[in-house]
Amino acid sequence: MASGDTQRTWFPEMIEMLNQTWSASMSANELLALRDRLDSALETIRSERHILPAMMWCPNCQARHRSAPPKASVRTMILALGRFGMASASEVKALEHRWNTYRKRNQLDRYGIRTGDVLVEALIGFQGLMLQGCPRILTHFEGP
Repeated sequence: MASGDTQRTWFPEMIEMLNQTWSASMSANELLALRDRLDSALETIRSERHILPAMMWCPNCQARHRSAPPKASVRTMILALGRFGMASASEVKALEHRWNTYRKRNQLDRYGIRTGDVLVEALIGFQGLMLQGCPRILTHFEGP
């Protein structure tokens, strides 16, 4: 494993996928589909290369645990367009504004998942706790 891979989100394969797939005329649904593909690619790369998440200090149980693995959000994808020279700063700003408007109007979180659904939020929260592996948090999970 290369130095820094535990915290890396953008691997060359993902940058190439973003470069080949992204278009300024993409709809919001196409952006969400691209985000899903990039997130799946990130998960696959980290799994195949046996890259574990970075360690974190848990203030609740005073122990070190693996943090949740990084995910690709829609905003990180938009910012990556500018970072890797695929879009100008003004295009990135306009796309980010368009995404924020769409996200708020449709009550989506940063990953494009509908918020306000109690069951979905409980499952996402529980999954995050499981990934962090904090025994104190897991034993005190009360649900919605």
